[in-house]
Formats: sequence, structure tokens, C-alpha cells
Amino acid sequence: MAIQEIEPTFANTHESNQSAPNLSAVFSSEGQKSEAILEETPCDPLTKQPLALLVRAADFHRENKDCMPEYHHQIHPGNDAELGNDIFGNLLPAGHPDRIEGLAVRHSRGQTVPNWLHDQYHDIFWGPKLPTESKDKHNTVLFGLAKVVSLQAIEITEPGKFRIVNLTEGEHDFLRRTTYHEGAGRSWIYNRRGRIGTYLSTYALENYLPQIIDDRKVALDIEHFLELANELADPASLRWGDEEVELQRGKPTRKQQKQHELAEVGGSIVQEAMMASVDYARPLYNEAIKAGMVKGTKRDLGQLAVKFFGQRRFPDYTPILTKYIDEAQNHHTRLRAA
Repeated sequence: MAIQEIEPTFANTHESNQSAPNLSAVFSSEGQKSEAILEETPCDPLTKQPLALLVRAADFHRENKDCMPEYHHQIHPGNDAELGNDIFGNLLPAGHPDRIEGLAVRHSRGQTVPNWLHDQYHDIFWGPKLPTESKDKHNTVLFGLAKVVSLQAIEITEPGKFRIVNLTEGEHDFLRRTTYHEGAGRSWIYNRRGRIGTYLSTYALENYLPQIIDDRKVALDIEHFLELANELADPASLRWGDEEVELQRGKPTRKQQKQHELAEVGGSIVQEAMMASVDYARPLYNEAIKAGMVKGTKRDLGQLAVKFFGQRRFPDYTPILTKYIDEAQNHHTRLRAA
């Protein structure tokens, strides 16, 4: 199977169950069977991201094995509270901030593996140590989207046994090309891009818009945005004047022009917040690049986050952005009064 045939695969619906431990299979820290619980998935010492499962092209062509490609969530188990679930392991209600954040973490990093190797992995590992702080979760999402792949991986040498190995350049390249966020290349039903983008924009607007609201460009954009939003809320302001009717014939309506302008300035505000939200992660990301963990196109983390936010439809997004602007302005006012 060619690599381009492997990449588009997406998570099957059973992986949450596969992510739960098989209590009959227990292993020691050396990968040997013992009376201990399942292993914690090893993580890269620099980035703290879970190591990939070593997969080679030949692993998809083993005789007498189920070689069907599956999407392996490197961040699991899927029923963990840090990944958007309640204490009983059930997903929190749609729209709950912990669910949005948790699913973004889970959806952001995975790889294509053959089913037989996937099963062997879950017979050994419970999962990696999950991030618990919002900034650490945000960093995990960013590094997953940027395809930061460690130079080490987990090799399963035989059922129940594993070791950590240094990757050859070819092995690293294969893992990089088969690592992606969940649903990449699939239809909108399965592609988690929009959900991840919602999380990234929410994180940026909640945590960083208050910090940059005094920036001259941002302040002017906000003033313009609110003026346009008010105009669009007033039908009388969207009619051409008598002298303008003929001049504007055949052109977009005044409402359409204002909506386009609103989308431009609103997108600019979101972009400024998202660019500010990744500043803390850039030094470590640059270290990962220097170490050789990032190959191919090395996108700036801010531009990557903005790309996942995408072309949001304004004025549909106007109430959401207006809410964050109000909160940021109120926060800034309280700080000045203190």
C-alpha cells in the first residue's frame, strides 16, 4: 500500500474501547510480563509529547495478520476526564469548554497503523501522561498540528514486549508522513479541523485578547468592528441613498459590502489574538526544529493556528467575537481601576 493510500484513513469508532486497558495483560517497565498494571506510554524528553509507535511500510503487508489501516490516537484513553469526559467516562455536553478543549487535544495527534500492531500496542500501554493545565493542553495541540515527531519511537518487538529506539532518517520520514490530526483529508463529517480551530480561537480570545486590547492596531480594529456590527443590526443604515442607487447598480448591496468588511476586520482581531497566544510555545518549537523533529514545511505556529480557524462566516461569528471583546474591555477597565 502506497503512503498516499495510508494517509487519508481516519479513526474508527471503536478506538475509545481499545484505549481502555486489558486487565489480563500486564507488563513491567522493561516490557516484560509482570503483576504490574499496564504501561504508561513513553514521551519525548524535550517536547513531552507521546512517542509514536514505530511502523514500517512492510507492516501493512504481513501475512496472516489484519493489516487494515487504522488511526491510532497517540493521546488516549478516550474516556479520560482530561480529554473531555465526565467522571464516569462519558463525553461532556456539546459546547462544554472542557469537552471542546479535551477533544482538541485528542484529535490533534495520531498516526496510521495496521490493526494487528494497533492491538498489540493497546495490550501494553494504558496511555501517556496527559496534560492537565490549559497551557500544556494548548501546547500539545499546537505541536500535534505542527507534526512535531520525536526522533525516538516505540518498537514492539513481539507481543507484550517493546523497546524505545532511535529512528533512522527513513523511519522518521515515514512516521512524519503518516502522522496527522484526526480526519485530515476526509469530508467535513470526519475532519476535526473545525473543532480544533474553534478551540484555538476560543483559547486565544479568552486568554490573550485582554492582553493586546491596548495595542493600537487591535484597538482600531475593535472600534471599526463594533461600528460595522451596529450598522448591520440597523436595516435603515443599509439602504443606498437616492443619489447612490444608480452608481451602485450591479454591485454588491450595501449589506454585502458591510458584511465583507466585517469579516475582514473581525478576522484580523482573531488573528492578532491567535498570534499572541503562541508566543510562549515558539522557543520550544524552534528547539524541536533544530533537533530535526520537524521536516518539510515549517509553518509558524501562529499562522498554523490561524489556518485552522479558517474563514469563519461573519456575521454568524459576530456575537461570539463581540462577547469576547466585551469581556476583554471589562477586564482591562477593572485593571485600570485597581
